[in-house]
Amino acid sequence: MSRNKVKKIPLKIIFSHVNQILNSQSIGDKRAIQKQSIIEENDENLADNVIQNQVNVIQRLGDDLLADGAYIEAINHFNRAASTFLKNGFTKEASIFSNRSGVLKQLIRNRAEKLGLLEREKNGGNFKNITVLYNQIIGISSELYDFDAVAMYQSELNQLQIKNSERESGKLRLKEIKSKQQFFNERASMKGKKLKSSKAANFYRKIQLQSIRDLELKRKIIEGDAISLESERLFTIAAGHWQSCEELSMQLVQLGNAEENENIAKYRKKKMECQEKRPEKEQVKKS
Repeated sequence: MSRNKVKKIPLKIIFSHVNQILNSQSIGDKRAIQKQSIIEENDENLADNVIQNQVNVIQRLGDDLLADGAYIEAINHFNRAASTFLKNGFTKEASIFSNRSGVLKQLIRNRAEKLGLLEREKNGGNFKNITVLYNQIIGISSELYDFDAVAMYQSELNQLQIKNSERESGKLRLKEIKSKQQFFNERASMKGKKLKSSKAANFYRKIQLQSIRDLELKRKIIEGDAISLESERLFTIAAGHWQSCEELSMQLVQLGNAEENENIAKYRKKKMECQEKRPEKEQVKKS
């Protein structure tokens, strides 16, 4: 343990500070944070084990915050832990949490940048570049414990690979399909079969509901990243994310969800707020 003059630091003070960190975040009941056994203040033989146990508890609580998608709370959690251990002379433990905070911030920035590049590459249609970006985003999402995003982007990549394979083999005949309902009706016609209108409508409705769920999940992920970016004062990138949320809400309206009109206005307002903050705030950040 790399600490300065441990004998002069009563354990009760260390625990007081550490417990303040642990109790400052709320993960439900904080899983009823594990209670430490009573240790005499001068029992230095157990000091190392006690500190390591506290480090492990704080690490697990940070992982729980990440699993919940609470990136800002996780960053603050690790920063407070680093500050507290450093003030008490535990430089090695402080560096552990400082590094975790730094890595988390960088992962959030990286995913935001990769998502922006992905949207541009989709317009260009370069399948190789798109595949590389999808795999990078999936990897970053995994490191962020964002397994909903991992599943979503993996599903999108799988669908893209199937379409590309069909295109290369000449099996893809319809290049532009105005709606999924039209596609299934045309397919039935080519096979010489007729789908009853009620059956076709029900089938299309299922496809439509799945599309709505996919769009809502994608928007939730982008919204979480936008909030994190705002906390980092990266208003230019955050504004782009809020615009993506606005556009996804418009798509949901087109799919028949009229209630999304309120979200369109909300995300547009968030986008404009970031655009207004961008010139002054980001200049301060760079300096």
